[in-house]
Amino acid sequence: PLDFAVFDGFLPSLLAPLPARLKKSLQPSSGQSTSGGAPRLTTALPDASGLSQNDTDFEEFDLEAAEAEAWARERPAKLACLLRPTMPCRARALAWTAEVCLELGLDSSRGECVLGQLSDALRDTFDAGYLSLIRQAQVVVTQKPCEYDGDYRTFEALASGAVVAMDAPLDPQAGGVLGLSHGDHAVFLDPNDETSFKRTLQGLIEMPTKRKYAIAKRGHLEALTRHRTVSRVDALFVALAKAWALWPRGALAELDAEGPPPCPVCAQ
Repeated sequence: PLDFAVFDGFLPSLLAPLPARLKKSLQPSSGQSTSGGAPRLTTALPDASGLSQNDTDFEEFDLEAAEAEAWARERPAKLACLLRPTMPCRARALAWTAEVCLELGLDSSRGECVLGQLSDALRDTFDAGYLSLIRQAQVVVTQKPCEYDGDYRTFEALASGAVVAMDAPLDPQAGGVLGLSHGDHAVFLDPNDETSFKRTLQGLIEMPTKRKYAIAKRGHLEALTRHRTVSRVDALFVALAKAWALWPRGALAELDAEGPPPCPVCAQ
């Protein structure tokens, strides 16, 4: 669970791809003084009666496509995998990702492919360099620990706003503890099949930008909705409420009969 500024990096600046007529309507009114404070902006749209048959900026403007283009411009790295090769499954994922970069001709010197361990920072540290890099990547490849679902890297990747390519959860029920689904919130890779891993990752890299952005957006929203600190605290209170409701009877009746455990400091 994450609750820091990494979430702020996802919203792209959309002014650049806006139609010229709309951008003009967002400028300060002519003759308006800017002294004594910031100028007031007029948001009135142009008079529709002045549109010709060929002037279809508003009708043809695709907001989602513009968002996708802005998202891609802000992310020069096509692919990033910053795993530490300290576990067999992670070392394998890192090596296969590196081979995909070579096969697709992604140039690491131009920042198109970012690979390998960045630092020795531990989980109790906010590594600004690491977070900045994954926020500049369109696709982030990650791999959970070999034995269980859920780890910091998964949530950091989701929070970055990139498309997350990861191994499928061990628990197939509702995506394991994450609640993620393949092709909707993330793209699942087979960590035990090199051919499948590379084929899926290559297809993701070559996917149209608008479709990649849609997956990234849904995954980011899922992280904001279900995987922040407040989400964990809320789940804890729900579990406590259910346990409290069962306490006087049923499976917990024998514990209630035993009474509370001794308190060594209460008599002091």
